[in-house]
Amino acid sequence: ATLPPFSGHSGRVTQRLFLAVWPPPEVISELAAALPTHLSELRWQPSWRWHITIAFLGQRSADKELSRLDRLQAPAAEPVSLQGAGAFGPVLWVGVTSGDWLPHLAHDCGRQFHAGDRRFRAHVTVARARSTSAQRQLEAARSAMAEFGSRTWVPDQLTLVSSRTGPRPTYEVIGRKPFRSP
Repeated sequence: ATLPPFSGHSGRVTQRLFLAVWPPPEVISELAAALPTHLSELRWQPSWRWHITIAFLGQRSADKELSRLDRLQAPAAEPVSLQGAGAFGPVLWVGVTSGDWLPHLAHDCGRQFHAGDRRFRAHVTVARARSTSAQRQLEAARSAMAEFGSRTWVPDQLTLVSSRTGPRPTYEVIGRKPFRSP
């Protein structure tokens, strides 16, 4: 992983960080092919942003969180698949089926990274509704995706990601923690 420059201010430079698991390219392709992108009122997220957030950390010192990632006892990964769809307010998401290991990982990361005790619902955000007409299309998209199911895969790593929001958002993986072999 490429680390961003710290200019000698280790521990004082903060970035917006989160922990994530990324679907493999073949699952991304399956999901992209299944989305009802003809519903043009929705703001579709580009596929490079599709991930499963394990823990949102907020503004943090990257080097401190990299140290925590190094100390994390990574579990053995188990099979995961994308299944169905739903909505949180204006957000259209695709669900994740994982068994208990992924919620346990989120809980452990919440403790290790002092991220609080947030309810974990594994999902991949695929679109957002920004207007009343888009909200109607969001429901149509949710219904169209209700039966979606991807192939199963076993994730190979947990990533620490730096994100920049705004008109040109970016994600940069700054740390990786391999999962143990099953």
